[in-house]
Amino acid sequence: ILASVHCVNVLASGSLRGSQPRTKNKNKIYILYSNMEFAMSFSDVLISRGNDLEQGVMEAARELGMDPLVLGTIISYETAGTLDPRQDGPTTRFGQHRGLIQFGEPQARDHKVDFTSNATALSSQLGSKGSIVDYFRKNGWKEGMSELEAYSIVNTGNPFGAHKTDEHNGGAAGTVKEKVE
Repeated sequence: ILASVHCVNVLASGSLRGSQPRTKNKNKIYILYSNMEFAMSFSDVLISRGNDLEQGVMEAARELGMDPLVLGTIISYETAGTLDPRQDGPTTRFGQHRGLIQFGEPQARDHKVDFTSNATALSSQLGSKGSIVDYFRKNGWKEGMSELEAYSIVNTGNPFGAHKTDEHNGGAAGTVKEKVE
């Protein structure tokens, strides 16, 4: 299913979602496409995109002490559901955003993301020594932090940015907290 879907929203209970709050099963992710909802396990979604992605997300989450569903949901949200390791995002004061958590150009350089090919983009971002782990740690991630703090790190650069929004920089409308709750 995902291979042919270009724009999906991934939803999970207590996870990133659109403006419609919903209560969902935490063991499933929910894909909305053309007003039809599909429920799949996170593992099924990752397997549909390739074993390297699944393994990389699991290793990165394990290294961070984070629920892999949380990390996978953030990645899916940030890539508009494509799970593309070279996904282009908005252009902001940090240049063109790209990748699984939408690194700005200076952040991609600082965290050594290699966008040369899909394979290098995937391997440089994921895994226990990947740029996502490095980014989270350098921006205040501590094992056991909440999903809200995890997305705050991605969206604002620190775990205390739940009240902030990036909509004026090309991001989706709403505060970090509104996107997570």
